[in-house]
Amino acid sequence: MKSVVLVTTEDRISRFATTNAGMTVLPEGSVLMVTRSGILSHTFPVLITRIPTAINQDIKAVLPSSFLDGRYLAYNLRSKEREILRSCTKEGTTVASVETNLLENLPLPLAPLNEQKRIADKLDAVLARVDACRERLDRIPAILKRFRQSVLAAATSGKLTEEWRTVRRLKEWPSSTVGESSSLVTKGASPKWQGISYVDDPSQTLFVTSENVGQGQMLLNEKKYVENEFNKKQARSMLKRGDVLTNIVGASIGRAAIYDRDVLANINQAVCVIRVDDSKLSNKFLMYFLNSPQGVANIIGGAVEVARANVSLGTISNLAFKLPTLDEQTEIVRRVEDLFAYANRLEARYTASRALVETLTPALLAKAFRGELVPQDPNDEPASVLLERIRASRADTQAKPKQRRSADRGKPVELELLPMVAEPQSVYRRQKRRG
Repeated sequence: MKSVVLVTTEDRISRFATTNAGMTVLPEGSVLMVTRSGILSHTFPVLITRIPTAINQDIKAVLPSSFLDGRYLAYNLRSKEREILRSCTKEGTTVASVETNLLENLPLPLAPLNEQKRIADKLDAVLARVDACRERLDRIPAILKRFRQSVLAAATSGKLTEEWRTVRRLKEWPSSTVGESSSLVTKGASPKWQGISYVDDPSQTLFVTSENVGQGQMLLNEKKYVENEFNKKQARSMLKRGDVLTNIVGASIGRAAIYDRDVLANINQAVCVIRVDDSKLSNKFLMYFLNSPQGVANIIGGAVEVARANVSLGTISNLAFKLPTLDEQTEIVRRVEDLFAYANRLEARYTASRALVETLTPALLAKAFRGELVPQDPNDEPASVLLERIRASRADTQAKPKQRRSADRGKPVELELLPMVAEPQSVYRRQKRRG
């Protein structure tokens, strides 16, 4: 027994199940529209079925018709996305939804049937190329992420400056630990445990949490503050410019950044502050090590699994790494920053290209339904004649008595064609001149 796709879950169910449930089975080529969903706040999904499909109450359907090419109708609806969301949305509903009667009466440009097929064929071809371009572009962020991780792995293993070191006849790097190369390794505390309140006052102490410590950068778009009194109780965890911060609690374990502000600040218990001994260790080199694949693996390997994973100060203090000379650390930092700057330029170009690609589909749809995408054939039946045939068919259908639904329970139902076509004055200019 053939199966049916249930659109709401993308599961397959048997035709026996759809018959017993009283579901309408829609044939291949039906146009589906999501008319009730949270996503209607920003998009109006439209698709064409490729196999028999059942739908729930959140989706409306239009069956294929001899008067309209289904692909043409689907693309037409996609071109009207903003107008549908603006003018057809129900007011005062908990979940965003589209008013059916408003959608049914939405005017759409109507081309001759042969031109509809030419438009749909052209859109199939060009939008497939747009989708392929988008897919290729969407691989770039992952490639850039791998590139940055490879740079950090090479930088902190010695491979990035192997030639530089050979020319200077330098020895292999000795081993060290974070504690041996730093003057301070500690963490903060919760203000509530100290009887301190949060305040909305930038003149008080900036309170840095794990949310503010990104991978290689501070994330301080949203700031929190605590009373300055907190610093009297947590003096050791007060921050200085140049301190290395790394997260030691929760999902963000392993992210490290340098505190680059001259603002009075402190940290909570989820953040570890490392103040390096700059006669031995560059803070940037340490930050790059902590963010490197090896550094993150070592930190996560020392995490304790409780309600939320956490890393002890002892684990951070005993974290071992290879320590090059200060001169080589400076060279490593320079090379990493040059390579990261290159990656950032690529990322900026990707962002601009991705934004441009997102404008192509609306632009192509708009061009198609202005009658500018494909050549028009004067031998095509005028759209005004096609519109009259649609009206006559609808009038004939409405004049027939409706059958009881129970008689067709579970069978495909010929859904009435939605009257979403334009009046003659709204069709293409060439068709109006013919009229």
